[in-house]
Amino acid sequence: MQVKKRAMRGKGKAAAIDEGIPMVAKFDYELARKRFNDSFAERNLWPERGFAYMSSDTLGYPEYIYSVIFKNKWKNFCQHPSAAIVPLVREFYANFDVGNPNSVYVRGKRVDISGTTINDVYRLNDVEDEYLEFSKRVHGNQLSEIIKEICVPGTEWIKSAHGSLSLSRCNLKPGPMIWNHFLKSRLMPSTHDITVNKDRVILLFAIVVGRKINVGDVISEQISVCAGRQSGGLWFPSLITSLCLAQGVEISSEEEKLKATAPITMTVITRLLHDKPAIAAEENPSPVPGACPPEHSNHTSFGVGSSFLQLEQQISQMDVMQYESLQMKRDFWKYERHKDLAIQKHFRSNSKRFQSFPQFPQHLCDSSTEDSEPEKDVTPETVASSHSKDKAHDVPMTAPTTVRDKGKNAMAKPAGKKSILRSAANWKRKN
Repeated sequence: MQVKKRAMRGKGKAAAIDEGIPMVAKFDYELARKRFNDSFAERNLWPERGFAYMSSDTLGYPEYIYSVIFKNKWKNFCQHPSAAIVPLVREFYANFDVGNPNSVYVRGKRVDISGTTINDVYRLNDVEDEYLEFSKRVHGNQLSEIIKEICVPGTEWIKSAHGSLSLSRCNLKPGPMIWNHFLKSRLMPSTHDITVNKDRVILLFAIVVGRKINVGDVISEQISVCAGRQSGGLWFPSLITSLCLAQGVEISSEEEKLKATAPITMTVITRLLHDKPAIAAEENPSPVPGACPPEHSNHTSFGVGSSFLQLEQQISQMDVMQYESLQMKRDFWKYERHKDLAIQKHFRSNSKRFQSFPQFPQHLCDSSTEDSEPEKDVTPETVASSHSKDKAHDVPMTAPTTVRDKGKNAMAKPAGKKSILRSAANWKRKN
C-alpha cells in the first residue's frame, strides 16, 4: 500500500498516513517506522492452517485427531483460520515493543496480545501450563521415554555439532506426525520439514499424553520470538488480524489479503503418512502473494520428478477449492432454510387453510461449528405457539419453499400454486 503523506504526532514520533485508511498513525514512534522500512515492509507471512471439520461425532478425522481436540476443548483453536490482512500484520510486528510484550500499538489502537486475550479468541480457558513446567525439567531418561511414546521403534535423537537435539520427522508415529504438521503453523511455527527440534518434540509429547497446555501463553511467547527475528516469515497472521479487528483497528477493503491455504483434510493426512519424501510440495501448494515458502533440503527431491511435484501442488490447490465450495454450499442452504421459514410464517399469518408444511432437509445446512435444533413439521396444533415465537424472531420473507422427495433425502422443485391449493384442499377434507 502506498504511503500518501507523513505527519508528526508528538515529540519524536512520526506517523505514516494511508490514503485507504482513516487519518491514523501507522507507527507509534520513529524507531517503529525505521524497523518497518528496514525489516518488515517486504517480509512474507507464514500462513496458519487448521482442520476442516465434518458434521459427525469424529469431525471426519481419526481418533488421534478428534480425541485431542475434544479433550482439550480445542475445536475453535484447531479450525481452519480466516483470511489475514498483509499490511496490518507487517505494521503489527514493526510496532512490537519488547518492553511491553502484552500490548502493541496498531493504527491508533492498543491491541492486547496477552495469553488470556489470545485464549479468549479461541474460547479457551486459562489452564495451568503443565507442558511448560515439564519442558524446563526434562532430563536424559525422560527424553528416551518421549521417543518411545511418539516415535517408531529404533528412533534415536540426532545431535548437531552445536549440541542441539532433534528427531527425523519421518520417524514420528501417525498421530504425532499430523499434530506436528498442525503445530508448525498454529502453535510453534517452523519452516523445517525434515527434522523436529527438541522443544517441538516435547510439545508433541505433551499433546499425545494429555498434559495441559496454555495455548495463549505459548503463542504470546512465540509472537515475541518472531518479532525479534531479522528475517523469515511473520507468524500468526490470521490471529493477529482477528486481535486487531476485535480492538476496532480500521482496515481498508483494498488492502492485500493473504490467500487461503489448503486446510488439513484427510487427503493431506494421507499424503503426510504415505508420501513422506514429497511432503515439501504439499507444504506450500502454490506461490501465494505474501506467503512465506518453506525451507527445503536436499532430501525433499529424493528422486521425485518435477512433474510429480507439480501434481502435488495441483492436488493441494484442489483442496482449497473444495473447502471453499463446501462453505459456500452450506451458506446457501442456510439461506434457503430461512426462506422456507419465512414462507411458512407468511401462510400461517394470512390464512388458516395452509398450516401443514413439508419438513426442511436440515442435513443440507448442518455445519460443524453450529448446532441447530431439528426442525419440526408445522401442524394446526402448533400454529399458535409458532406464531408467537415468530413475533420475537422475524425472518425476511422471500421466494417459495422447497420440499423433500418421498422416501429420499433429495430435493424436489419448489411447490407451485396448484400444488399448494391441492395440499390445502386435502387438509381441509381431513379436518
